[in-house]
Amino acid sequence: MQIKFSWKKIIQYTIFLAIAALFLWLASRGIPMEEMMGHVKNVKLWPLSLVFIGGLGSHFLRALRWKMLIDPMGYNVKAKNTFLSIMIGYLVNLVTPRMGEVARCGVLSVYEKVPADKLAGTMIAERAFDLITLVAVFLLTYLVEYSTVNAFVQENLLSPLANRFSTNGLLLVALIVIVLVGAFIALRKKIFSSESKIVGIIKNIGEGLGSIRRLKNPYLFIGYTIGIWFLYLFMTALGFWAFDDLSFLSLREALSVLAFGTIGFVVPAPGGMGSFQYFVSLTLQEMYQIQKPLALAYANVSWLAQTIVLITGGVVSLILLPILNPKKEELDEK
Repeated sequence: MQIKFSWKKIIQYTIFLAIAALFLWLASRGIPMEEMMGHVKNVKLWPLSLVFIGGLGSHFLRALRWKMLIDPMGYNVKAKNTFLSIMIGYLVNLVTPRMGEVARCGVLSVYEKVPADKLAGTMIAERAFDLITLVAVFLLTYLVEYSTVNAFVQENLLSPLANRFSTNGLLLVALIVIVLVGAFIALRKKIFSSESKIVGIIKNIGEGLGSIRRLKNPYLFIGYTIGIWFLYLFMTALGFWAFDDLSFLSLREALSVLAFGTIGFVVPAPGGMGSFQYFVSLTLQEMYQIQKPLALAYANVSWLAQTIVLITGGVVSLILLPILNPKKEELDEK
């Protein structure tokens, strides 16, 4: 069998790896690796073992929340399949960022016979709600750690952006917007014709998005969301407890690390590799004066623990899905 290579995907993944390598370099430059590894070797394993429970728990709550968005469309999907599909999606994201969402919709579509584009709509709705929740987490972080967070944002985010912003940058953005608007105007009739597949896809995505308005129990949906982020916070604090020199940090500091560390997973690097370490170690260094080797050791251990959860859960899910969902022919034979 001839294997076909997609140069587009190879180039895309090379760029993702380059982004990860850049952030890893930024996070580790000037830091004695021997000292950092010394902190890693002294890590207590029992708190990290609880990360597996917290990680799987948060993903299961996410599966229950996703099921709440799918059911109003008339598809009573199984919670076990939504959970396993989500774990497979996370596994795919470790290889190709942003493709995990497509993968989990595709997997659930196969096993639950739900149109993938309708699932995409519910996934978009879920991600939109996650974005709102992340903004709420940042606002809460500002309220809890106002002076510390404000100084950090001004020094490390706003000031560098202001210094690099130029008139040429504005002109380039304006030019891109003009080109995109012109292309849309020129192609709008073809895009929105009644025969266009795009129209059908948009309608199905719109139905998925609309499912959030038809929730039978919106308070339960919000409760699942709070539970997901509480477990994220719990896992962040568990990482502190794994290091004797960080055990004095509380949930307040964990909230800051969670908020800014989440930015690392937004960056298109495989599994947040590099970008997570950069933002977490920078937060610990600049906001709480943690020594650089210790801050990087925490960031690396925290990322590795979460990644092991995703790899283990994803591989096990790949194995379990066909076992828990035998084909109809197999059932008839029994």
